Amino acid sequence: MDRKEKLLYAFRSVLRPRQVQGGYFFSAEAIEELVATRDAGLDASLAYGYLSEVMQTAGSAADFAYLLPALLERWSRNAASMPDWNDALVAALAKSHLLDDYLTYSQREAALEFIRAVILEHMDRTLDELGCPPARWPAAFELVHGYGVYAQEVDRLWRLWWDSPEEGRAGMKVAYLSCLVLDDTPNPVLLRSGVPDSAAVLLNLATKVPPLRWHEANVTILKQAPHPENVQRQVQEVAAGGGPASEIASLVHVTLVKEPWRFEIRAEDLTRYLAAGARSAAVAWRA
Repeated sequence: MDRKEKLLYAFRSVLRPRQVQGGYFFSAEAIEELVATRDAGLDASLAYGYLSEVMQTAGSAADFAYLLPALLERWSRNAASMPDWNDALVAALAKSHLLDDYLTYSQREAALEFIRAVILEHMDRTLDELGCPPARWPAAFELVHGYGVYAQEVDRLWRLWWDSPEEGRAGMKVAYLSCLVLDDTPNPVLLRSGVPDSAAVLLNLATKVPPLRWHEANVTILKQAPHPENVQRQVQEVAAGGGPASEIASLVHVTLVKEPWRFEIRAEDLTRYLAAGARSAAVAWRA
């Protein structure tokens, strides 16, 4: 079975809700239309409205559980190109507590496995776009940070990303580190991606959906960041590989060797802001 079939199989026992409850701007009739068209494919505008309005206000666990596989399938097609889609999903999953409180273990595992696969697939596609605007790498970072808000085991995603030999994921790791290590001027990720020059770009992405906080368990995991020497080794391997991310990796490696404190301080800052759910306007790297 492919990932979509696995997801549908895990939710096969969820019954169609007999009654739904609409929100202020999203009627019960609109939810009933989504329910009726679940298997045929959800209308994008209705699905987005449902996530951003109903599930953050008056939605019920019954209709959300029934619609979740179709919502995730629609999200997988829109999240990379339309960041608001990911913001809506993060807020809906975090505020409804559906994953933790209303799904069975197998349903929760299937949903999170599907989400992780989409995030990693997006990373694998970004390698040749690290230096080509409009780059997709910021969207990949948003997907990762959003996952830490509603899923309690960000380490499962992190390991699949950080320890993977796949070029795309290794390139994204280096791009992520470049925002923790490099300043604006020598950072080719920022200069070539069309993202406004800002040393706090990663922080702004990390805190884009305030005031949502990372799960406490995920904050603990992030606090156990790799030692700078281990990061140096990993980045050096990417630099020596000669792939598309090798130039960025070389710059990151040189800075890590000369100024390891920069990585340590900024990793601590990032962890603190993710734990607090701070607003992006209020965040800044320490010097």
